[in-house]
Amino acid sequence: MMPRRASRGFGLLEILIAAVVIGLGIVALTSLQGKFLKSASATSQREVALKLAQAKLDDLRSFTYDADPDGFGFNEITSNQGGRSGELAASSSLTYEQHNFGLGWTVADYKLVGGDYVAVTDPADKVAQKYVVINVNWTDSSGRSQTLSLPHTLSPTIPDTGTASSGGDVGLGGSGPTVRHQDAAAPDVIDIDLGDGSKRESSKPLPEVNAGDGIVLVQFDSINFDNSDSQKIVQEDNLTVSCSCYKSTASAERNNPVQLKWADEALYWEQIDPVTKQTGSSVVSGTDRLAVLCNRCCEDHFDAESGGSTTATDRLEKHYSYDSGRWGNRRYYLDNQGDFIEATGNKAYLEACRMMRINGYYVLMPDWQQAHQEVMTREHLSTSAIVAEYQGKVKAMLRDFASSSANYKTDPSSYQYLVSTENFPQDDVTIDPATSTRTQFMGRAVYIDPIENYSGTTSALPYNAFPFHEVNNTLLADWSLYSCNSTEFNPADPLNGCTRCSQSTDEFNCGNVALSNQPVAGSRSAVADADYYQGYYSRGELRYNTSSSGNYVVEVSSRKGNSGVTGTGPVSAYDASNVFTRHIGVSFGEVTETPGEKMTVGGRIFCYRASLNKQTGAFESWDACDKKTFNASVSTTIGSCPDQPVLQGSATPSFGCILPSDWIASGDGIDNLLRFSGIGANFHPEAIDEAALEAEAEKDKLCVVMIAGSVPEDATDIPSCSYDSGR
Repeated sequence: MMPRRASRGFGLLEILIAAVVIGLGIVALTSLQGKFLKSASATSQREVALKLAQAKLDDLRSFTYDADPDGFGFNEITSNQGGRSGELAASSSLTYEQHNFGLGWTVADYKLVGGDYVAVTDPADKVAQKYVVINVNWTDSSGRSQTLSLPHTLSPTIPDTGTASSGGDVGLGGSGPTVRHQDAAAPDVIDIDLGDGSKRESSKPLPEVNAGDGIVLVQFDSINFDNSDSQKIVQEDNLTVSCSCYKSTASAERNNPVQLKWADEALYWEQIDPVTKQTGSSVVSGTDRLAVLCNRCCEDHFDAESGGSTTATDRLEKHYSYDSGRWGNRRYYLDNQGDFIEATGNKAYLEACRMMRINGYYVLMPDWQQAHQEVMTREHLSTSAIVAEYQGKVKAMLRDFASSSANYKTDPSSYQYLVSTENFPQDDVTIDPATSTRTQFMGRAVYIDPIENYSGTTSALPYNAFPFHEVNNTLLADWSLYSCNSTEFNPADPLNGCTRCSQSTDEFNCGNVALSNQPVAGSRSAVADADYYQGYYSRGELRYNTSSSGNYVVEVSSRKGNSGVTGTGPVSAYDASNVFTRHIGVSFGEVTETPGEKMTVGGRIFCYRASLNKQTGAFESWDACDKKTFNASVSTTIGSCPDQPVLQGSATPSFGCILPSDWIASGDGIDNLLRFSGIGANFHPEAIDEAALEAEAEKDKLCVVMIAGSVPEDATDIPSCSYDSGR
């Protein structure tokens, strides 16, 4: 047998050494954990401080109309003053998201002098810009004082027609602020070349509905921008509201419309002095935005006198409309039979008003004056050539209107644009039901404002001074469908031999063919689809099946005054009868024409964000984005980009666009662009123009770099990319 060895335990010395080693490890781990916690705490505090500064900036940007009891005006924004939220008032001790901060801001006022921004020295000077710096301070976990500053420029909407400067020296050691404009894409939005290197376009109007109160508000922007660098020159915030009002039995001193006048070789808006006149009040009370705007509409939208000379040069100082058929202060409501009945004192009536934001306030403007209406299929504006033709048609119409009127004062009911070219108006279209089940039709309108005191020849007025709005009014116009059986479409007598289809709340239905005309308020929800305008409600969408046949006529009508811009019903019998009506013939059958060739382009977007040293804030490297930070979209001036980039798994985001064959066409005067955009992101390149795309040998292997967030000043060069390096 082997001898058994005696068992041994740990000695005292070994135990002491082990205790020392474990103790040192615990101390190191505790110290490291403390550093991690401090670093995380500092990062958290700075992120919350930035959110606080951004929240205060948004609060200051909410300056608005003076009728809002909870609102404030642009001129009320001063150092440590201004804003709606009491929780975001200037304070040395403010708790925000469970952190304690100090919040304050400084404001410096600037005026325009000869196109440059200079500091305001006289309180009587008109403030054109406010340079705001939001300051947030706090004490970090190490007891050190920290400060974050967020600068921004606030400007009132300057509603002239192109004479305002787009920037200049602001007296701060640098150039004035540059406000970029994201040029929208055809066919929804069409820009008009103004001949001086700038363009003008109006965003697609989308109604805001308070269905319970019966209030409908429609808002869109008209923007002049520099075509070379997409810098905004002028932005007009247009608003039209449809309301129910009570007619007062007493008169009161109320505002008159702002009037467009000419002086010193420029157009400007002038507020006419208030007068004592008929007034009203909104049926809906309250302090929310729609109720406040409606009350202003009901109070002010009355003429200063009922009649007047139709040749008077100051008619807009007395009336809201240049159309004499709308003069006077008679107001109407609809009875149970659908007839208009005049409202007497304290009775409810229908109303619609146009407003514009000036210096932060929505003021009543002269009524909308529609001068032209078009109807076409949405895909009709699918090539550069046809878009250019339409743009030329609008400019020709403006010249024609100016030549046919005195200072743009032609009565809307007496003006008719008769000039037509190859593709406009689009008289008829053949649809092959075997290739599609729906076609979206589109309405486009032109509105023109009258000018007072213009002594020159209006037909020679430069386009950048034309007071016009070219608007996609598909969702605002009324649509009807007629069945014509075997009768072919005749533009001279479009409804000859045709019968109006059965009408319901949402559509006109002829059995196998139906045309949508959903109401603005209370319409059924629809699947969001940009090509068919169904993200909100549907109008002008023709639906059919494979067995559809025969001939039809699509009719679009738009009232020429304010109610035509709200998408709701007329406010009087005159309003109901004073409309633009256009027709387009539709026949079902095999399409024998060879469709135009298309060009497919695409590529990959490589996303990076800057990695910073947590202690010093210095730039360290470019890291790949994650799903939370990737945010990109692609658009084109002509064509469509249905394959939008999405970050899926580990694959590199890709995009695809279908462009018309003439997208690249030198010498046509049109510079098409592929644009890349995203909230809080920078793209390299930001856009690909015709020349750059033409130079690409493989147009389906384009490469774009996206930087999520800002680019640090000490960062190295933007990362390069290669399509084949993606996956």
